[in-house]
Amino acid sequence: MIDLTALSAQASAPRLLDFGGFLTPTLGGPMQRVDRLGNRHALDVTLPPMRADPEGRVWVSRLKRAKTEGAFMRFPQIGLRNGVSGAPVVAADVAAGRTVPVAGLQPRCEVKEGQWLSVIHAERRYLYSVDAGVLAGADGTAMLAITPMLRTALSAGDVIELVQPHIEGLILEDFGWTIDKARTIGLSFTITEAA
Repeated sequence: MIDLTALSAQASAPRLLDFGGFLTPTLGGPMQRVDRLGNRHALDVTLPPMRADPEGRVWVSRLKRAKTEGAFMRFPQIGLRNGVSGAPVVAADVAAGRTVPVAGLQPRCEVKEGQWLSVIHAERRYLYSVDAGVLAGADGTAMLAITPMLRTALSAGDVIELVQPHIEGLILEDFGWTIDKARTIGLSFTITEAA
């Protein structure tokens, strides 16, 4: 897994990859939403114009490796001001669903609606957004409603990256570059969560 967090990049808002759908009755009944497990995010990244050496050389090298090995990078939360959130972890085993019990938060810490978090389970990061704001209790616990649904079972003690979440995944598209492109235009790529 290639760490792209040390390199500067500008990222657009993520896209939700939705594998669910709508059932539309042929004879005019009500439409029905069918959710399927596996909804996840993709993040489009645009690099600022850079010199071919050293920044362009390093980025091209890491992106080539990330194409086959996968990558992770910081997920931007533009304008979000978070205080100290403690050391959040999953409080109990969770098999499935849309809520995560959290312990280890700073007492009375606010987790805001629309805030992002990543959960590290079995050495893989999963990116989620918070559905409703919540204030941690005096004991540092909270129940977080999230989107999308959990894509893997979580274990008590799994680390939650709340202040600085990350997206982890694959670079699926082919990308090319030229010396001119790396020097004056910048490179772009997309990280798509693999699980």
